[in-house]
Amino acid sequence: GYGTKNLAQGPAMTSEQAAPGNPTPEEPLPSSTTVDETAAAAGEPTPGTVQPGEPAPPPKAEPPRPPGQDMTPEQRARVVMQHLEAGEKAIVAADAETVVREARAALEADETNIAAMITLAHGFYLKEYDDKAEAILKIAKQSPVGEQSPILWMLIGLIADRANVREDDALAAYEKAIQLKPDYAAALTNRGCIFLKRKRYADAERTFEALVQLAPRSARAHTHLGASYRGRSGELTAEPEQRDAYLRKAEKALRVAAGHDPGYAPTQF
Repeated sequence: GYGTKNLAQGPAMTSEQAAPGNPTPEEPLPSSTTVDETAAAAGEPTPGTVQPGEPAPPPKAEPPRPPGQDMTPEQRARVVMQHLEAGEKAIVAADAETVVREARAALEADETNIAAMITLAHGFYLKEYDDKAEAILKIAKQSPVGEQSPILWMLIGLIADRANVREDDALAAYEKAIQLKPDYAAALTNRGCIFLKRKRYADAERTFEALVQLAPRSARAHTHLGASYRGRSGELTAEPEQRDAYLRKAEKALRVAAGHDPGYAPTQF
């Protein structure tokens, strides 16, 4: 800053310029006084002091802290886990409102929690707010944790699948989910169904044969496997023996499905 010494320096003054009341360089400068000293000399209260009988000023308020920042890391992790567990139960119950509410509560405690972001996206998917779900998943995917989440990729696939015109994106997302979690039954089912729709029967056969190993009592898995075998038989018209073998395998798969769930309608076709 600028001190008294710097302010005092300047060109020398002539005797004509030196007038009463203007100190020359040879004369001492008057000592500077502070605001407090001036106020005291005038009998006024010093700024910032409390006069007798006056109430003390209220303490300065602390700046607001983001939600969750007043907890220890252990407390924050515990709160997030409680909300995520409640969110998972709501997903099973298809209770979209509760899923969204619990996910948001988890994010209030830890706004960087990837699992909470994915849960919130799942809630929006259940509410059919696909744009919101995709926006959140895009953010979560930027994290290494999110990018390695099979559930994140499954949700991306489901949203693309529901759009009807993005089947390639859906298939790629299901493939990624299966790569990260080879026993992901839901992703295997959806991938296999796309193969069936595209008449890629050999790929569907491999997918549903793997699925019935994971879920041997699933009527749906056995029904889809039977459909794959039947599709394969249609590709082997020039080889009657192999065609008939696939037809027998298809019939067997449908019988197994009916045995596990007689009320599952597709087993009757």
